[in-house]
Amino acid sequence: MSLIKDRRSPADSIIERATQIRQQSSWFKSKDGDLSYKKFELFLTWLNNIYALRVAFVTLAFEAGANIKEGQALARHSTPQLTMNVYARARNERLSDLVEKVGKTVLSD
Repeated sequence: MSLIKDRRSPADSIIERATQIRQQSSWFKSKDGDLSYKKFELFLTWLNNIYALRVAFVTLAFEAGANIKEGQALARHSTPQLTMNVYARARNERLSDLVEKVGKTVLSD
């Protein structure tokens, strides 16, 4: 069995915790039983931050040299399409550097 499958990524632990909190719906209710929108809004902000962490992790893994299959395995995704289309991002700084490198290659003697 692969070592990757035996290890849990930090992002997976965060997602599991978010799922547990979401299932504990009493956390979102005030003392009189009404839904507390402020708590719900905080929870959604927290979930958004978790997603941002996963996006950053996958993007930086690719920038560090991971290929598509390695990025998929590190993120524990079922398909490479999920990894590439949802989580991997192209950073403007990196795109600028790549354009400069292509220009130097094209214009070199």
